[in-house]
Amino acid sequence: MYDKRVSSTNRGSIVIMIDLSASMMSEVIYCGNHTTKADVAVMAVNQLIDELLLRCRRFDVWNDYFDLCVVGYSGSGAVSLLSSDIEFISLTSLLRRQQRAEVGLKHITTREGVVVTPATYNVWIKPQFEGKTPMNSTFRTVTNLLRGWCRRRANVDSFPPIVFNITDGQFTDASDEEMLLSAERLTSTGTTDGNTLLINICYATPNEVRRERGFFLHPSNEPLPTGRGVESLHRMASEIPEELCRRLANYIEPHHRPPFKALCYNSSPEELVNFLSIGTTSIVFGR
Repeated sequence: MYDKRVSSTNRGSIVIMIDLSASMMSEVIYCGNHTTKADVAVMAVNQLIDELLLRCRRFDVWNDYFDLCVVGYSGSGAVSLLSSDIEFISLTSLLRRQQRAEVGLKHITTREGVVVTPATYNVWIKPQFEGKTPMNSTFRTVTNLLRGWCRRRANVDSFPPIVFNITDGQFTDASDEEMLLSAERLTSTGTTDGNTLLINICYATPNEVRRERGFFLHPSNEPLPTGRGVESLHRMASEIPEELCRRLANYIEPHHRPPFKALCYNSSPEELVNFLSIGTTSIVFGR
């Protein structure tokens, strides 16, 4: 399970959900500069799309290794940030689009320490942020999208879908139990290689990061810290399969032991950028 190689004949799929509520306009500091949660989240997703495109390249050939959907949710409801409708598009189809390049800073964690370097990336998404956080209704929409993808004959035996949910606070359209049921429906979709993986990223303010120690993958047998919606996000997140834990071993604290929940809590802006990339590290590529 969770060992299928992603290839042009067995595509993978990735859904990125972004909280577009007004609270995402809160100020944070990234690489020493004042910015907003919204700006860092958008930059992180744009950089991830660029990275996925590079993974689709073999020599001078671009392969359709992934189908991608980026969904924003706010007081206006759920909207696609890459197309007119909430649907999957192939990564190579993005190559035909003319995009504006932007130069920013990128925080990279290496064995030698933290490196901050200039980074040029394409602006694939540039959403507006306003209103509340209808996470529950958006989960239902994404679940229907995943069911359709998983039922296609070409995808039945593929590596299961990965869903990233980037949020900074409480959902506003459901109780905790209703939200948990929606998450269970989402993660009950999947392929013959396993169920859909839901990775929750709880994005913090600088004050929250200082008050509560954050974590990358939370060991299921350790107590949870306090914080906005962290218990619900923890319950909703997928448990990381043993096979994927082995592939992610370099990113896990040595003294922590599985099982782990796919929850990044109190992530700083730097950790948000890194976590999106690390979350796809477990995928094995074929030809």
